Amino acid sequence: MKPRAPEPEEAAPPGAAPAEPPRSRSRARLLLAALAVLALWPAIQLALVRTWDVNPWKLFGWAMYTQAPPGLDTRVGLEGDDGTVWLPRHGLAPAPRAALDAYRERRRALGRLASTDALGEAVHARYPEAKRVVVECRFVELKEGWWRERVEEDVAWP
Repeated sequence: MKPRAPEPEEAAPPGAAPAEPPRSRSRARLLLAALAVLALWPAIQLALVRTWDVNPWKLFGWAMYTQAPPGLDTRVGLEGDDGTVWLPRHGLAPAPRAALDAYRERRRALGRLASTDALGEAVHARYPEAKRVVVECRFVELKEGWWRERVEEDVAWP
């Protein structure tokens, strides 16, 4: 049996647009995906702000135009048999103080998504007698036309 000759390509009908090269199709898809993400991001960022207290001024958010940036004060406490002893920030050793400063920056940007693990480990390394390390965050924020203070406490170690 004789091998078949390849069939000639069919010619495009007159007036038809030439076929688009694959490279420009992938660019068009990439552009469409980028526009979709850009269009959906405000809703995603708003959900993060409402659910996890993410700072509306961070993460490429547009909610920053609707809210004042929240004030944040943090302090670290050691829990023992006698209750909680709050450590003065200016009296902290350099490692726990640096960990507290780093946590404050993460907490200011990421809200409750910020982890207290590194802070808890640094404080516990300096004060191993503590049963637990506690972090208190005090927020002053403008909600519904009123300044409001909100306090959250979190266990940083163990």
